Amino acid sequence: MSSIHSLVLYIGNGVVKSGIVAYKDGKPTPTILSLDSRELKFTHSKTRKEIESRILSELRTLVSKTILETVPRLVKEHGKIHITQAMAAMATPWYSSEMIIAKKENEDTELVSEQYISNLLMSTSSGFDSKNNIILENRILGAKLNGYHVHNPVGKKAKTVELSVFRSYVPKNTMRDIRDIILNVAHIKKINVQSQSFVAYASIQSIFPEEKNYVVCDVTSEVSEVLVSRDNILAESVTFPFGKREVIKELSKELGAEETVTTSLIGLLEKGTIDQTLRDRVAVALGKIMQNWLSSFTGALTHASIGASLPHRVYLFSPRDVAWIFEHAIIEEGYHQFAFAESTFEVKILSTVDMSPYCVYTSDETKDPTFAITALFNGTKIQEK
Repeated sequence: MSSIHSLVLYIGNGVVKSGIVAYKDGKPTPTILSLDSRELKFTHSKTRKEIESRILSELRTLVSKTILETVPRLVKEHGKIHITQAMAAMATPWYSSEMIIAKKENEDTELVSEQYISNLLMSTSSGFDSKNNIILENRILGAKLNGYHVHNPVGKKAKTVELSVFRSYVPKNTMRDIRDIILNVAHIKKINVQSQSFVAYASIQSIFPEEKNYVVCDVTSEVSEVLVSRDNILAESVTFPFGKREVIKELSKELGAEETVTTSLIGLLEKGTIDQTLRDRVAVALGKIMQNWLSSFTGALTHASIGASLPHRVYLFSPRDVAWIFEHAIIEEGYHQFAFAESTFEVKILSTVDMSPYCVYTSDETKDPTFAITALFNGTKIQEK
């Protein structure tokens, strides 16, 4: 059984991840052979330039470890490992994104070709600064010809063409540095770089093809990212600096405990196997922190619900040990205030356990929901080619 091996990277805000993933017989289902990660602690005084420099330095070290230490070990365990391509998913704030509407009304009926679409996208104004940035993705998520939705506009004729486009872009220097690390350290020339927003959106579509309207909330790192899909179109993407790591850090500070102890206390609180006095103390402190998180979350949804209804389905990417506190905040307190909510909101947690049908973990160290969807997306792109 032949396998394609990939180097898969996740570049987040305060965390970098590097792993080797196998795809058997060209199928998109990933087998995660290894996963190394590094969480970085920053002070608030750090500038973006300083943080990016530190992130890239850690990325270089991590990729070097994967190639020089992890791959030889995998060869002994699994046989030949031949890495043919690499994929890097970038989380905010390393890229910027926007949804744009590219529209043209022709005097006469015209053939919509790939060149026609390319010209239309180039002529559509946006926040993209071509001098300092490079386009990461220019994805057409929806198309209308003469006012009617079409799956693929290419090859059809129309007077009016309207495209819904997800556009993301990254500073040229950042893209160059990431590619240089992969090329010079891992010696891989075939490199694909994507935004985590599009990776999450596309992966949900792949796993749940029947879902057209939904909210995605990713709280796995220092920031929380909220995506809204309407009619299979990525309508909004909003981030705020308050994710799982911040919750644990703030709760540890309130309790005067180590972060590992705090995480254990959250688990005991969920199971109800914690001393009454300590339970009350943890619950009060956690409630105050989650109220602050909820304030940011509802602010993001308020922005996303302007002039449109909010989908009722919420997909939550979270480590299993803390997923319940975010689920509780969303269901119990978050949505009653939105006049445009479709109905009662339902939360589907996508932890490592929930991702098990869609990827293969080879050890506890490889279990990471955000990395899993990145690996799944990469497999889908490999299959398309």
